[in-house]
Amino acid sequence: MCAEALNALAILRKQKEDCYLTHQNLIEFWRSATRPAERNGLRMNLSEAEA
Repeated sequence: MCAEALNALAILRKQKEDCYLTHQNLIEFWRSATRPAERNGLRMNLSEAEA
C-alpha cells in the first residue's frame, strides 16, 4: 500500500501536478492507522501513526 502511494505521488510530481494534503486526509489516515485489525485498521500505535 505505501509503495503504491509513493509511486503514484512520484508520477504526479514528475508530471508537475499539484498535490495537496488536507486536514481531512490526515485525520482519516490517523483513524484507520490506529484502528484495530478486526475493525479493518492497521493496528499502529500512536507513535507509529505520527511518524
